Amino acid sequence: MSALRVLVVVQRYGVEVNGGAEQHARWLAESLANRGHDVHVLTTCARDYTSWSNYYDAGESTLNGVSVHRCRVDAERDMDEFNRFSEQLDFAGYSHSSETEIRWLELQGPCSAALDTWLVDHGSTFDVVVPFTYLYRPSHHVTHRLSGVVPIVMHATAHDEPPFHLRLIQTLIGRVDRFLCSTPEEADLLTSCLGPKTSCDVVGIGVPERPHVDADRELAALGLDDTNFVLILGRVDGSKGVIEAVELFRQFRRHHDVDLHLVVAGQNVAGLVSDDAATMTGFVSDDQVTALLQRACCLIQPSRFESFSLVLCEAWASGTPTLVTAGSDVLVGHTQRSRGGLIYDDADSFDDALLTLANDPERSQRFGVSGRRYVQALFSPDVVTSRIENVLRAAVAET
Repeated sequence: MSALRVLVVVQRYGVEVNGGAEQHARWLAESLANRGHDVHVLTTCARDYTSWSNYYDAGESTLNGVSVHRCRVDAERDMDEFNRFSEQLDFAGYSHSSETEIRWLELQGPCSAALDTWLVDHGSTFDVVVPFTYLYRPSHHVTHRLSGVVPIVMHATAHDEPPFHLRLIQTLIGRVDRFLCSTPEEADLLTSCLGPKTSCDVVGIGVPERPHVDADRELAALGLDDTNFVLILGRVDGSKGVIEAVELFRQFRRHHDVDLHLVVAGQNVAGLVSDDAATMTGFVSDDQVTALLQRACCLIQPSRFESFSLVLCEAWASGTPTLVTAGSDVLVGHTQRSRGGLIYDDADSFDDALLTLANDPERSQRFGVSGRRYVQALFSPDVVTSRIENVLRAAVAET
């Protein structure tokens, strides 16, 4: 079959960028390029989502077989101003004006006139465009400029969060031709908003096996040699549920005499401080992530707003059991289908689950084995890439 000319649009892109959607975009782009497709990425020069400050040089470069086109961000984001403005939105009744929502999107960013111009000049030369996530400005440029011109197959990363129900975001997803969904729960959410005729293809996310590392050396570098620990991995801020989970663990330690420590690894946006119960490592290398996943007693995933949760599946791929919040349908669905861990919905169930995982190694091992089988069966990179390829070809054939 002939190669496709594919444009992936994402707000940040690069080996130094570690956001879930951004990592997923890079994996998808490189996987399609490895199959011989002509893959281009349109993105900004930003590395950090909190400020959108220009970090990379503008212009064209090549990264792992993918042509990357970077456009400068017009202005940095002021997170305090954005948060204050967000508080003015009526996320209960959505009675605010359309102008208010547009202003919210501008403050959310990243705003790049050069990116919009690039789409006008070059967007129609592609067979299909794949924008990532509805939350940020670049995807809105795509639907505004290319709807009805080029098939739009979106990885919406949709989850039932307050911004998802904004009118401007509902307008955005209404202009998409097909959706690449990571889970059945994401497809159900999109269908509930757009109707039963919505083209939602559940393709999952490819979860490659992590290479072998010297776990003893990597953990020693973090001061964690000979430490029995549970792990929270990813960006550390309130929207990810991390602050609440850290407090639950600290309560657990006060109530139970268990040799168990909490390691929180990732960009510490919330500024949490280490103590006797918990260590905040800050940003960690990829080899250190591998070591942490392999040696953790369990991975805790406290985020209520997930469309897939790559880190959850990476824990299972490492044979590590998990403990997830009941506040996310996606995490509950994964856990029930995989039988790879336990679910908590309050402090008591959190404590009970951790005690089980800490004191019953045979059951913990069964969780890890079951989770690993689940990931191997459904999220093998080759299988997922083939699913995506089929959806993109179908979208092109329909035009």
